[in-house]
Amino acid sequence: MCDLPTSDDLHAERELRGFDFLRTGFELCNTFADLANARRETGNRSGVEQASANAENGYVTTIHSVEHLRDEQQKVQMNQRRQKLRSGLDNVER
Repeated sequence: MCDLPTSDDLHAERELRGFDFLRTGFELCNTFADLANARRETGNRSGVEQASANAENGYVTTIHSVEHLRDEQQKVQMNQRRQKLRSGLDNVER
């Protein structure tokens, strides 16, 4: 007979995947913010706007997902990343 995962196992797996998705999302947003700063340094004004918009869009998407995390430690960690990212986005000179 096949051992099927329990409902608790499935929920735990979903939580872990959601956490990993958020972590990756924040990393991607930070990369876009860094790219915006690099483009600013080279004078690529349209590149700054595009990279900044991508970072902001990703930020909005990820912050809504943080609220759905059930694990408090994960939620605290993601909120810290969110604050750090927000600070980085605010420092991107457009």
